[in-house]
Amino acid sequence: MRANSVVHLTYARLLLLPHPLSVDYSFDCLSLSGLNVTDPRVAAAAIVYVLILSGLATTVWWVWEEAARPKGCGGRIGGLVVGWALLLLPMVPASNVFFTVGTTVAERLLYLPSAGAALLLSRVCTWGLACSHIACLDACPPAAGACGTGAGGNVPGDATRGRVRGRFLHVPRVGFNRRRRLGVWGCLWGTVGVLAVATVRRNRVWTDETTLFHSALEVCPGSAKVQINAGILERRAGNYSQALTHLRRALAIDPSYCDCHHWIGVTLVNMGMVEAGLDALTEALDCKWVFNASLQALHKIFHVALAGAEGGQSDGELVRRARLLRRWGGLLWKAHSNAVTFQGTQPEDGRETVARQLVDAALLLGQASVSLSLARARARSLSLFLSLD
Repeated sequence: MRANSVVHLTYARLLLLPHPLSVDYSFDCLSLSGLNVTDPRVAAAAIVYVLILSGLATTVWWVWEEAARPKGCGGRIGGLVVGWALLLLPMVPASNVFFTVGTTVAERLLYLPSAGAALLLSRVCTWGLACSHIACLDACPPAAGACGTGAGGNVPGDATRGRVRGRFLHVPRVGFNRRRRLGVWGCLWGTVGVLAVATVRRNRVWTDETTLFHSALEVCPGSAKVQINAGILERRAGNYSQALTHLRRALAIDPSYCDCHHWIGVTLVNMGMVEAGLDALTEALDCKWVFNASLQALHKIFHVALAGAEGGQSDGELVRRARLLRRWGGLLWKAHSNAVTFQGTQPEDGRETVARQLVDAALLLGQASVSLSLARARARSLSLFLSLD
């Protein structure tokens, strides 16, 4: 519940002050782990809840007062109701209160709530421009028989109740302050101008993936998803050392983020650290999200390695080839077992891809079986048997 309160506080902050923005707020951008009641964000979220409940209670009271007055009086409450509905109802599915959703915070979920907040703000500005007090809600004049007053100023039987109720809502119009009008208009257009500039700047961030995730990295360096995407982009640009730093940082943030093993493995292979890359890719075979990609990468690596060792006839080359075949065979067995495990969740085309890779690798092993037997025989004769079984 405390984590949800911080998420709700973040939504409220983005709604009122949309800066800074990030394309992703996933674990652990908001530092929700280890959250306790002494965290100031929990207290701030409680204040937000109180303000929202107070606003809703006031709106309900005004709606009740509006319904109690004669027809034709008031009629300015509708905007409030629609504004609150647009603000709160779209946030119910994303609140994580009634059911858990996969998205922690997403700016796209604030589109409709932003419209509701703008509508509420417009009502406040309208009251500020038209009334001396926010309670000046109705424009019904105290004419004959209207709103609890009779002709000639006589008060009908329930006028007392109407007057008591009028103390809450019917504030008489006073002389309008020109300075206050200029202040309201200045705040309104100033807000529009600032948000327009922020929109133009944010559009530039969405030019491409590089600018988008570099911007997200400045806002949410603690997000594992942002770190892994930054690493992928750095690897694509050929900056392998920086890519490896981002990828390992993502794995440190979330050790269960198994996708990182695949990207760490291919990056290490790109850097020439093949053995370390093979270890990471082998671990990535246990991750169903990158299983196919990791198996394809291993297939290419072992195919190149075995093709390079095929021409050598020395004992060392044959033993090296035998080692490669033994390791590749073990990985194929592991891949086959995982494919059976994952087939319930993998699409049909994914299973066909895995099957083709296994067949190709089996053919490769079959073609090299003579070299494997020769390597074993020569290893025994030289007392270099390496326990290949």
